[in-house]
Amino acid sequence: MPFNMLVTSCYLQGTSYKDSDPHSPKISLKLANNSKERVLFFVIDEKSNPKSKFREFFGMEEPGEKICDLLVYYSNDDNGENSLIITETKGSDFDSAADQIINTFKKLHSDLKFCNNNYCKKLKLKACCVSNRGKIVGMDDKKKKAKDKVIKATSLSKKSCDFINSERFQDFVTGYSFKKK
Repeated sequence: MPFNMLVTSCYLQGTSYKDSDPHSPKISLKLANNSKERVLFFVIDEKSNPKSKFREFFGMEEPGEKICDLLVYYSNDDNGENSLIITETKGSDFDSAADQIINTFKKLHSDLKFCNNNYCKKLKLKACCVSNRGKIVGMDDKKKKAKDKVIKATSLSKKSCDFINSERFQDFVTGYSFKKK
């Protein structure tokens, strides 16, 4: 099963991630109900995780072929949600983030063994770029263009794709707001 590759070479213990790029934000989330919800982080980019076998598994040998930083698996027994969130953390190069999301989505979506098997029938693919640089003047237009590019290339719904700041990551993944203390 393809999740074996993720568990054995990409699993990140915990529910937070920080890319080595100093402009990329740290992302994290906290579950409201540990007995009903599950979350797993998988670092798929070998720049952040040299042990990752993601590229090898999907035959991504083209020079410069880009992938996202991580995949976040989230499930909630109460509402039946079962999602795999393609996640890129970025400074402000939203167009590049869109390309990374699109390429990763296409690899996941085209591999019938990965997302279209008996174990993952109800797995919903979602995508997000997380950046804390969006509040800079002129960045909203760049984020919107990048988001529209992803939606057009992947056919994801507007609700399943977003370019957000790190404070909204929790809400995007889980679908609910969690008040921080």
